[in-house]
Amino acid sequence: MDFQFPNWLKAVFRSLSFLAIPNLGGVMCGIAVISFFMNQMLPPEAMERILFHPQLVLDWEWWRVFSFIFTGRYGSVRDVMTLVFFIFYLLYTYYIVSNLEQTWGATAITVYLLFGYVTLMAISFLILQPLQVNFLVSEYLTLAFGTLYPNMTFNLYGILPVKAKWFAYLAAFLIVSSF
Repeated sequence: MDFQFPNWLKAVFRSLSFLAIPNLGGVMCGIAVISFFMNQMLPPEAMERILFHPQLVLDWEWWRVFSFIFTGRYGSVRDVMTLVFFIFYLLYTYYIVSNLEQTWGATAITVYLLFGYVTLMAISFLILQPLQVNFLVSEYLTLAFGTLYPNMTFNLYGILPVKAKWFAYLAAFLIVSSF
């Protein structure tokens, strides 16, 4: 962890090093694949039972605090474009999280993600409205990547070159507009 974090933050990361998840990008992609297939195989009513909704958590449906990471909004696997977009999502997520993990370290990226999840759940409890927590955390990752690597170029769908800073601007806009 040679990144220039303040000393107090380095101390926090050292004390929370037991939370570090190595190869977090692979873990996140694995969870996304499980989520994708759950969305394809389970009826919509079953998927609604694991979505994060603060009012239902307060009504003692506590499993929603943990199970919502297996939810995602995917279309039908019968649609070829859904599968293509999902594969691009997996590649993008793995690339971003792996680069952030290489720059920050496993502990820092894990704490960043946990902080994002906990903060969004707290906001959701404050306003008593469900938020698209997984979507917003993905946008937080994009924003972090775009600020660290603003001139990195992605070839969108293998054709259109787009710098990471433009994805970060889009992520910031989506985060602000979701509230």
